[in-house]
Amino acid sequence: MDAVVGPLLPLMRLLGLWPCSGGSGRLPAAARCALTQLPVALMVAGSALKLCVDTPDQFEDVALCAFITNVVAAILVKAVMLVARGQRLRRLARLLADARARFPAHRSCTRGRYQALADRMERLFQVGGLVPLACWLSAPLVPQLTAAPGQGRGRPRQLPVPTWLPADLAASPTYQLVYTLQVLGCIGACASTVCADSLFVRLMLLIAAELQVLKENISSLRKTDSVRGGGYACRCRETVSFLASACKDCHDIVTPLSEKTTDEMHQLLVKIIRHHHMIMRMVSLLQEVMDVSIFILLFANMVNLCSSLFTAAILLQGGGSVVKVLKGLSPLPVVLYQTSLFCVFGHIITDKSGELTDAAVSCQWVDCDTRFKRSLLILMTVALKPLKITVGRVCTLSREMLLQVFHGSYALMNMFYYYHHKTK
Repeated sequence: MDAVVGPLLPLMRLLGLWPCSGGSGRLPAAARCALTQLPVALMVAGSALKLCVDTPDQFEDVALCAFITNVVAAILVKAVMLVARGQRLRRLARLLADARARFPAHRSCTRGRYQALADRMERLFQVGGLVPLACWLSAPLVPQLTAAPGQGRGRPRQLPVPTWLPADLAASPTYQLVYTLQVLGCIGACASTVCADSLFVRLMLLIAAELQVLKENISSLRKTDSVRGGGYACRCRETVSFLASACKDCHDIVTPLSEKTTDEMHQLLVKIIRHHHMIMRMVSLLQEVMDVSIFILLFANMVNLCSSLFTAAILLQGGGSVVKVLKGLSPLPVVLYQTSLFCVFGHIITDKSGELTDAAVSCQWVDCDTRFKRSLLILMTVALKPLKITVGRVCTLSREMLLQVFHGSYALMNMFYYYHHKTK
């Protein structure tokens, strides 16, 4: 089961997002999660207080503060829901491990290809999280380090995340303490979102791999295997009875392989149907795990996308500098990248499940008995409804959902823009 989770399993156990094997950890997973997410929660609270109690004067600073509060709060919810749905996650991991053991692939490289893609995506998540994190945490120190001798003391001290406290944040040791807590919070938030996003994408890809294996196993159902002999494959016909009259050149060197009986064909089909039922259970468990957290994430990303575009439009209209406009648009790549990943990989499951009926039609069902045809018809009837991951009971992870997020962001931006001009 550990192999299903992937290389980030030790980090997830350290953060309390996954229990230690055999309960060998000194602290339970919930306690470790509470310790690692406490700085993240304090960062969300401080940023929200800054927005409500000590609202910044500059419009772009207000937008940045709201963006940080929104993003970090969504990450916190995602980590908490990952722990709360831990039993379902482990059940899903066990189902994936059982499917690998019980249902071998017709092609040995199918599962390995999808797993290699999941590993590449995990490395991409890590690089995409660590580089912005290092820049974000070091940015407040750059003015102090690059200032001329004797001028560094006159510069106001800055923090990685805007926050509010009743005490003076620029005074020592309050500044150092708050800075340390924010560093821990940013590291915890980055590690949590990398682990959660990587795990969700990995599980979606592994389920897509099982659907691909199922499709190949269905299409390879043959009562008589291809005729081979002496290292040569006859490309004329598959049945030896036809070779005697139409393939004299090949007839002398081919030897037919064993023909499957009716019971053997039906047992293979029963095994395929059980595999399909297991995959349906996997999708149901994954949907239960992703339901709340990904729905909140999609909604937060829609608001953040709207906020970034609205901020850039107001700054351009007001004659703002290019630096401020680029600062307002800086969250766009992260928002688009994260939203697109979940929608695209969720759509892969729907696409793969929709190909099962074509695979069932292409198998050699004509020469089988009535019992086989009846069971195959039941499988095709169930497979006619593609598998989908629906979050929040209304949002299906698909390419259409990605377009709906973009349309919703544009409509929300137009509403804010209209309200801004009416109240100006």
